[in-house]
Order: sequence, then C-alpha cells, then structure tokens
Amino acid sequence: MKYTLADQVKNLITAYNENSTIQGDAIKAVLEPFKVPSYANRFTPDGLRKTIGEAMTAIMEDWKGYDTLLNQKLKLLLETVTEQAKKDLLLDDVKTPADYAARIANAREFLKMELDDERYAGKITPTDAKEIDTELHCILKDVIYDYNTMKQFKKMIETKVITFNGYNGDTIFPKTFGQFCKVESVMNALAELNADAESLFTSKRTPGADIIRINGNGYSIPIDAYSHDVGVENIVNNATIFDYLINSINDDGQEYIVSTGSNSATNGGHNVPGGFDANGQLYTATNPAPSQD
Repeated sequence: MKYTLADQVKNLITAYNENSTIQGDAIKAVLEPFKVPSYANRFTPDGLRKTIGEAMTAIMEDWKGYDTLLNQKLKLLLETVTEQAKKDLLLDDVKTPADYAARIANAREFLKMELDDERYAGKITPTDAKEIDTELHCILKDVIYDYNTMKQFKKMIETKVITFNGYNGDTIFPKTFGQFCKVESVMNALAELNADAESLFTSKRTPGADIIRINGNGYSIPIDAYSHDVGVENIVNNATIFDYLINSINDDGQEYIVSTGSNSATNGGHNVPGGFDANGQLYTATNPAPSQD
C-alpha cells in the first residue's frame, strides 16, 4: 500500500483553518450591531458586557469542541498508521526457533568480546568500519531481522564508535544495520509525529491585533499563537518524511508483506517473515534474501 499521511494531515489542518474562519466570522457578527452607538446604548454597561460575553462564550465553547474533536481524529489517524506500519514492517512478527533466546545470549556474549578488542579502544571511525561490519554481521546474523533486539545491540556498539552514521547520514555498518536503520528512521518519524500531534489543534490562542471598541470595552478575534504555526509546519514536514521513508521501502520493487505468518525467508538457519536483506532491500518468500554466509 502507498502511505499518504501528509495529505491526510493537511486535510485536517484545512478543516481546522476553515472552522477558525467560520468562528471568527461568528464573533464579528455578534459584535457588529453593537458598533452602532444607538444600539449599544440600549444596554446598561453591565448588560452590554453580559450580552456580548454570553454570545462570545457560546462561540468559543463550540470552537473549542470542534478543535478537540479534530485533535482526537489526528491522534487516531496516527495511532492507526503506526499500527499498520508495524504490521507492514513486521516488527512484532519475527518467527523464531526454539533456541532463539540462547542465540541472542550467545550473540550478546560474542559482541561483548568483540567490543573488548583493542581495536575499539580508540573509537571506531567510518574508515575502520568496513572490515568490522563484516565481523559484526557474522555475530548478529541470527537476530539481524529482529528490530527490537537489534536496537539493544546498536546501543552497545554506539559506545565504541565516533559516529554511527557517515557523512551522508547512512550507517557506517550497512551490512549489519542497513535494514535496521531504515526501519528505525520510519519509527523515529512516527515518534516525532505523535509528539507534534499532542495538542496541535487545542493549543491556546492569543488575542488578535485588531481591537473592536464598544462603549469603552475592547474585543478581538482570537488567533493562533506562533507555536501553533510552528507545530503545523513540523507535523506536515514529518508526515512528508514518513511517507517518503516507508514508501521508499515499498518502491524498492517489492511488495509490503503483511505479517500473516504465511511468508518466510531463511536467515541464519531459522525462518523469518519477509524482511530486508543485508543491503536494506525488502524480500519475500518468493523473492528470498541472498545467503548471509
């Protein structure tokens, strides 16, 4: 499937902006007749404030209710997309053999011994990484398609390298961590999106610059704060990045494999559902990954 999260987010932003215009116009309509002194003078000062205040409160409550509903829709959208992405990337459906826990433990011990080697004493640079990448791959090949386990091994390796990524942003260990980093980029984008969405449509507005004076009282139409404008820009950018990253995996010429458990490929002697080969390319049961030997 093609992800179009950015377009869906933009649609919600458009709905938010359109409703803001409608509610702003409603406030203008309430205030308009009171701008005529002969009409405003029909009310006592307290009566005038109360009449205008009650009308504006009703509009603001309706406005707030719509904003809250939109924010709930945004969060639900991201929740749905996150769950679908996890399924498409098979994060929770790694098929493992009976001795998988022992394999992880063995890999951890071998990795500790590897990282204790004197070569790591001065911190590994990108130019040192090619040979080491092959050795790391041999150690971790049994768990290389297990995102959550590889995340822990990445933390161990990060303590021994100057930088985990090269000048172009790609990992300096592409054979071992190429496919992991692609998935990690998708998950990082989703984390940013969920943070952006927390109060995107419910953040507090500020008084507008245009003050409407009525019998000595000042009224204005609330406008979005600068922080809201920044939030809108951020969430659109992050949604665009997410779409690009996850669709790039799809555009490698392979289909997404939904984790039904019916498709598998062989890695390190055990079955793993369709995933990525050492070059970061998606594979399926009908398009198997090349040998990791």
